[in-house]
Amino acid sequence: MLAPLVIEIGLPPKGVAQNCHVHQRTRSKVGKQFKADVAKRADVARKLAKHPGFATAIVSTVWLMGATPLQPGRYRPLDEDNARGALKYAVDGLVEAGIIPADDYRTLRQGDCILVREKKHHGGKAMVLVVLVDRSAPVCGTPETSVVCTAAGCTVVPLPGEWDQVLGKGAAKAGVLVDPDLILATGCLVVGKIGSLNAAREQLGMRPYKETK
Repeated sequence: MLAPLVIEIGLPPKGVAQNCHVHQRTRSKVGKQFKADVAKRADVARKLAKHPGFATAIVSTVWLMGATPLQPGRYRPLDEDNARGALKYAVDGLVEAGIIPADDYRTLRQGDCILVREKKHHGGKAMVLVVLVDRSAPVCGTPETSVVCTAAGCTVVPLPGEWDQVLGKGAAKAGVLVDPDLILATGCLVVGKIGSLNAAREQLGMRPYKETK
């Protein structure tokens, strides 16, 4: 079974978004540059992980939408459809880097798209985590669906499109977080209460979160 692969890319430029009104020539120019940037990052991630790439894959994305004062003009989508559309050039970059052979429906299936807007969750980070798992054997051994791992023991909880509820203001007050560090380390979409996350972080030698009383 192929290991998951997590690729960290920057937030896309506004020019690639379908709901941003720019000239097609401008969109194409900006999109090609974004594609090239993603291809470089994907190639580095693949080589560091010594990953052969996927024949078929499920792709999930985690948007950490912190501020980018040194990179103005970054796109922060308001819904999943616009988020997926804005990453068309990014998917082309994955193909160019040899991560996947094509972007057709036989090769690539869409998993979760998680939009993380609150600083409580993204911690000021501004990036998109692209999580790819082998479509023939998805992470955690579940059927072809995305998953959430809430502890080192990998407690699987399918969440069909309920991310806004999971990561809403009430969840933040209850100490429920999405954990970018664990996503990068494990290839799983990791969200849970601080205590559970800290147990997993301790096993991986990561600094724990501070628990508020």
